[in-house]
Amino acid sequence: MSSLAALIGTVCVCCVAVSILTAVSPNGMTSKTLNLVIGVFIVCVMIIPLKNFVTNFNLDIKSPKIPDSFYSDAQNAYNSAVITETENRLEKTLFSILLNDDFNVKNVDIKLTENKSGGIIISSINIYINKTENNVMKIIRRTEEEFAVTPMVTAK
Repeated sequence: MSSLAALIGTVCVCCVAVSILTAVSPNGMTSKTLNLVIGVFIVCVMIIPLKNFVTNFNLDIKSPKIPDSFYSDAQNAYNSAVITETENRLEKTLFSILLNDDFNVKNVDIKLTENKSGGIIISSINIYINKTENNVMKIIRRTEEEFAVTPMVTAK
């Protein structure tokens, strides 16, 4: 804003000076030359503050410093969400397989963990059945066929 004020003030002072010079200058060829010089002077006076404004203008947009903990927290949250969603889908799949084989299953609980190389492994499978279900060994074998993990079967 100070550049604009400087521009306006300089132009006003120059206009007053030009008016005085024009009033005292003789007519004829000298007047025409003086008007040309005055016109160039006014243009220069108006350009210099604009040039200074443009050279001093700094559009330096820097992205904020994001701490490394933000990325690790976001990665941990993402990994946790992936594991939870995978557990839910595996539980639904195993539950459907066992129901399709006519086993009387109440609930399936699968726990996953992340190994050192970043992979996901099944750490445990718990199958809850009715007390009247007597095909425990068939349920275990069917689960081992599908998931290659021996489940823990509990009667409720």
